[in-house]
Amino acid sequence: MSLLTLSQNAADEVGLNKPSSVIGNTDATAVRILRFAIRTCRDLVRRNFPYLVKEYTFSTVNGTEAYATPSDFDHFLPFTHWNRSTDRRMHPIDASDWQLLKSGLTTTSIDDRFRIRGNDREILLEPTPTSAETVAFEYVSSHYCESAGGDSRSVWTSDSDVGLVDEELVELGVIWRLLNRVGMPYAEEKAEYERTLAVISAQINPMKVSMNGRIERSNIPDANFPSS
Repeated sequence: MSLLTLSQNAADEVGLNKPSSVIGNTDATAVRILRFAIRTCRDLVRRNFPYLVKEYTFSTVNGTEAYATPSDFDHFLPFTHWNRSTDRRMHPIDASDWQLLKSGLTTTSIDDRFRIRGNDREILLEPTPTSAETVAFEYVSSHYCESAGGDSRSVWTSDSDVGLVDEELVELGVIWRLLNRVGMPYAEEKAEYERTLAVISAQINPMKVSMNGRIERSNIPDANFPSS
């Protein structure tokens, strides 16, 4: 479903005139639909929508602490950082702990740590690597749509663009926002949007829960220690 199609569907659902185009159209309805389509997709990015989750791996270099994130990087998924060469989980730290470690006042630890800093959002590793090792993590992509030719994008730029998220869900997000803006009841439509989002997320990422109420996880040691 293209941007134009979902926009026309949303306008028809709300009872507004269907726009003949969206991108570059100065009609108030078209402008609002585009804005709400962007807002809905950004909402799905922030909520870690499963279709947008990717894995990224890179190799460290001796003496280099800073590494680039992917070009479509929006944010990390927590607890997914691993040094695959040492089989150790990598632990996030904040600016205060980073500066403490760099001061030399702390003792050496076997733990791998990282933080993200700056407008270019580089990944900083601590301790600084001394060899080539493989680091892996999962992240949420900022690219929620793509051109008809398959080039992914972080913003709608053409009426023929298609969503990389669930387009029916985007349509539902646009509908309740349009209803709200024109002063009509929208609670039911917003609830449908939230229900659909919850169902899609649960279908893709089901949770296994044990009888004692805890989430089941693989019996993997926190570091490279024996499990028995």
